[in-house]
Amino acid sequence: GRYHRFLSDMRRFYREVGFPDVAVTGTVKFSSDGESAFPTVTVQCGTPLVIRRFDFHGKKKYRRMIRLKAGDRFNSQQLKHDVGRLKVVLMKHRLYDAAVKVSEKQTTAGTVIQMTVNEGKPYKFEVENVKLTQDEFQDVFQYIQENGLNSASLRVTANSLYFKLLEKGFCHPEVHHRTEGHQVIFSVKNAIELPVERTEIRSARPMKIATPKCYNRIALSQAETELTDSLKGQGFLHPRISFAYEEKTKTFQVSVKEGTQVRFGAILVKGSGGVFSSVPGVQEGDPFFLGKLQAARLGMEARLRELGFYDPVVTIRRG
Repeated sequence: GRYHRFLSDMRRFYREVGFPDVAVTGTVKFSSDGESAFPTVTVQCGTPLVIRRFDFHGKKKYRRMIRLKAGDRFNSQQLKHDVGRLKVVLMKHRLYDAAVKVSEKQTTAGTVIQMTVNEGKPYKFEVENVKLTQDEFQDVFQYIQENGLNSASLRVTANSLYFKLLEKGFCHPEVHHRTEGHQVIFSVKNAIELPVERTEIRSARPMKIATPKCYNRIALSQAETELTDSLKGQGFLHPRISFAYEEKTKTFQVSVKEGTQVRFGAILVKGSGGVFSSVPGVQEGDPFFLGKLQAARLGMEARLRELGFYDPVVTIRRG
């Protein structure tokens, strides 16, 4: 059964690549003990099917993507491959309702191929409900221009526009997209601007941050990172930070709860060959800061290399 399927697959392959009258036959001889088989396959290609005429309707740049021409042996696999590649190009060029139509007609003199490429209209991108110039949001369409119009590129573009709106000072924008004919429209909702004129920080100790231009997700993230890094450097490992906006006075309000301050306890140095009796820059009772430990580790390894120790490794254990 498998052998006959193999012969059938060979016949189909030869016919697809331009040999309609191919004859594929096979015989099998067995060894005297019946345990081994020796198949023989004979292929008689016959007269190849030639492309008598290739009528192409469309731009020359698309015709160059089809490698078959009149006089060539007709190869349906090659034709399908080239047409598929052409459709991908049309999609990447963001062409609306582009279509490729192919017909094949077998005659006694050969195959007649007719192909029509209608590239349609190019898609146009629009952003509605926000006051932005074309130049301000044009770069958000870079991904869709490079990868073509599909569901994935639409999602990426919507996300890019969302962050672009945050950069421009809008608060909590919602981005939706729809297609109307050859227009791809990105509709923005709830895009409001909350300008900041002053910052007010409520905390147990004096703290400062740069006053943002507006109150939105980016401003909150930057402020939280700035305050958290500062507090962790002072031993406050788990601070709680909250934000609010006072619309009348345009005030960016920050509330900081530092939490418990952690300090370095006893520090033991082992296996340093007498080079170090303590960890440079770290003393018992100092506010705990992991960055200080990492800097000390790198400094100790560098010092050991200077003294001739090959590939020294300094590890830190907390406990």
